[in-house]
Amino acid sequence: MNELSLVEYLGIGGFCLSLFSIGLTILLELRRTKGNLKVNIKSVTKTTGSARSYLNYEVEIVNGSLEKRYIKTVFEHNLLGRWVFLLKLKSDAKHRIKSWHIKESYEKYPCLERGEELILVYDIIYPNEEFSKMVYLKFLVVDSFGKKYKSKGISIIPSELEEKPSRGGLYRI
Repeated sequence: MNELSLVEYLGIGGFCLSLFSIGLTILLELRRTKGNLKVNIKSVTKTTGSARSYLNYEVEIVNGSLEKRYIKTVFEHNLLGRWVFLLKLKSDAKHRIKSWHIKESYEKYPCLERGEELILVYDIIYPNEEFSKMVYLKFLVVDSFGKKYKSKGISIIPSELEEKPSRGGLYRI
């Protein structure tokens, strides 16, 4: 039989070592990017005024993955009134409503360690005559890898919610 020389053994060993390192790199990259953020709408309250009312809500983002996650952008999906029924339709992607609005975008991404949570507080201003119509809220969080995580959508009627206690004074617009 033909014996392999030392150079051939080193070539085969180097090839096997490079295949092993490529496989390990792919495995570690998949583990790093395989994240899980849970996005929930934690609470929804209202603050009423004489001409305008405010819908106040808290969004909870929990890191359920093994590694750090960096939050890049938070989007809001907010529909008011008669358009809520269109969300229930199961048609193809061309006819779906795509109305995500940037709620918050970060220059320096907030970091969430394993098991940590971040609570974001937002509000929406409505004229009082619109406050008795149904509102549909949903959130989308994009991490630094570009992965998207959505919350469950909720439909609420703001005038039926409990009143958030107000300290009085000026309220930001």
